This record gives sequence, structure tokens and C-alpha cells, in this order.
Amino acid sequence: MIPRRDIKIYGGLFRYFFIYSRAIIFRKNFLLFFEDSLKKYFSKERVFVLNSGRSSLRLIFEITKTEKGDEIIVPNYYLKELVPLLELVNLSVVFSDINSKHLSLDLEKTISCITPKTKFVILPHTFGVCQDIEKFISTVKNKKEDIIIIEDCAHAFGAEYKHKKLGTFGDFSFFSFDYIKPLNLLGGGALIVNSDYYKKITEKKYSKLESPPKKDLFSKIFRYYISCLILKTPLFLALKILLRNKKTKEIVKKIHKKPSLSLEIKKMSNFQAMLGFYQLKLFDKKQKEIEDIVELYKKNLKSEVLEKRPSGVNSKQSNYSLFLLTNRNAQEAEKYMFKEGVDVGIKDELMDICIDGKEMESSQKVFNSIFQIPLYCSLRRKEIKRIADTLNRFYSKNESY
Repeated sequence: MIPRRDIKIYGGLFRYFFIYSRAIIFRKNFLLFFEDSLKKYFSKERVFVLNSGRSSLRLIFEITKTEKGDEIIVPNYYLKELVPLLELVNLSVVFSDINSKHLSLDLEKTISCITPKTKFVILPHTFGVCQDIEKFISTVKNKKEDIIIIEDCAHAFGAEYKHKKLGTFGDFSFFSFDYIKPLNLLGGGALIVNSDYYKKITEKKYSKLESPPKKDLFSKIFRYYISCLILKTPLFLALKILLRNKKTKEIVKKIHKKPSLSLEIKKMSNFQAMLGFYQLKLFDKKQKEIEDIVELYKKNLKSEVLEKRPSGVNSKQSNYSLFLLTNRNAQEAEKYMFKEGVDVGIKDELMDICIDGKEMESSQKVFNSIFQIPLYCSLRRKEIKRIADTLNRFYSKNESY
């Protein structure tokens, strides 16, 4: 079975233990090193690294002093488990439909959701794809000037719009460095503050934050090695078969949802900051390898397979967080690929539908038709060819794509 994801630290994790042991002796503060590297990478002065992407989001709400009744607009095609976190800080969540071309908030529908109570708009760059972000922000601000735009860049580290990094356009932006994200640091997150008004408030809050307990780091490293082991053995296939059962899926989801509500806002651990400092130096090399794999897919896949892929405003903006395809029979595609030994992600394995309704037609359409095929640096040429050939056969048998 070819997994659709690979969570390996680029270049391997083990060698970083030796680097870190030396850093302990010389008492190096890698938080400062990593923050400085990110400031140069984004050409921004105010970058803060935290223990998770969700902590970054919660810190935004603390900084901006949310009040009961304040409204936040989020896309209906989004991570449903974030909604309780928003409600926890007394925000009223307003869902808006997406645009099926770029998978983020549809501009016209977002404008229609704005009321005098609207305080925030979360603008995600879903799967590393973006829309005309300058037009979106200027139109929303023209409608209500004091709206705070938060870029959700969980999938979008390294992606660009007009040669400018995503995360540098809104009032705030937050990133996730979890196992399956473009920059894998075993977890953690970052916050960029683009608003001059909130600069000093953020610095004051951040300076008072504590480092996470060491047991958190040990559990992340343990989880990393267990996951790597499972992906390489028949246990992966057994787990996939088990998770195809709806009841098992629901149990796993309930377990996974619990931490988001009790999450404490802390700084990133020094070990993860060290990982970030060195992984950032390798990031462009890694992305080049990913782009080469994408080109191999494009050469081997038939045009009818590629023609309806989600796309942003230009070909240079994506970091290829995931390689996505669309088909009316996405569920059948997943079953077919599974039988052929290829793991494919569909529906809530990728993203959730937060509410149902006719006004959310695009969200429902994308949810039912989009699917993810394997894309990571360790994919071999023969595996890419096998995946492409299997997809071509499926599309030939299923004309209604």
C-alpha cells in the first residue's frame, strides 16, 4: 500500500539530537534564531513562534479582546473541530460558502455575510492554493473598515501571491508546523502580526508566555517514530481497513477533538525551534523535489484527469501542500485506488463541511468531488507511474468526471 502522506522530517530526525545536545551545553536559544530566520523569510519584523497553530489563533483573540456577540466569518469548507475553539472565546460563528476554483471564501458571499457585529474574517489558503487576496481584502475593508482579516496559512507555508509570501497580507496570519504540514517540526505554530496597532500588545503578551513542559516534546517524538513505523509495515494497511468502518472513524474523531479546547498558549519548545531553524534552510530544496514529482504526475496523467484540478490565481502561488484531483465519483475513485494498493484521501479526511444547506452548494460540491493522491519527497518514480496509470484506468472507465 502506497500511503498518501509521509511524515518524515526532511533529512531525518535522528541527527538533530546530536546538534541539540551541543546546543544545550552552550545554552543556545533557538527560539530567537528561528524567529529571526522567519522574519527574513517573510520580510516581516513581527513573527512569534508558539506551541501550535491553534495557540497562535487563540493569542490573536486575546490580543484583540473579543467580546460576546462579536461575529467571525469562516468558510463552510473548513476544519470543523476549530469551531468550538472560536465559540470558546465567545465568538458567534458565521459560515460563508467557498469558491470551487480556489477552495477559499467566495468574495461576493462573504460580503453578504458582513454585519455591524462582524469583527473577524478567517481567510484560509486551503491546501496551499490562494485567490486574488489583494482584491478580497480591499473589498472586505471597503465594506467595513475595522474588520480584522486573519490569514489561515496552515497549508500555505512557502506559497506566494505576486512574488510575496502568503501570510503577509492580512492583519494577522497563523501557521501550523504539524506532522502533515509543509514545514514539519513535530507540531508548533507561528504568528505574524502585520498590524502596527497590535505590535506592542503582542510583544508584551508573548514575553510572558512559558515554554511547554518537556513531556509534551517526548510525546511528540514518540508519536513521530510510531507513525513512521506504522507507515512502513503491514500495520498501515490493517489500520486503513479498520478506519474504513464508520464507527471506528467516529471514535477516532472524538478523541482527536478533545485537545483543541484545553490547549494552553505557550512558546515553542527550544528543540522544535532548532528543527525549524535548520529545516527552513532546506525548505526550498524540499519544495523543488515536490515540484519535480508534480511534473512527473502531469506528464503521466491524461489531460482529462488534470483539467479540473483546483487552481489559484496563478501557477506560481501554490506550495503543493497536497496534490488534488476532482471527480464526481471521488468515493468510487478512493475504493478503486485502495483495491490497487494506493491510499487516497476524500471527504472529511481532507476537510469538513460545517453546516448543510442550499446556500452552501459549492462547499458540498467540493467536499464530494475532491480527492488527494500521494505527494511527498520519498515517492519513487515507479510508484508515481503506478499511481498515474491506475488513475488513468479509473477515469477511462468513469466517463462522468
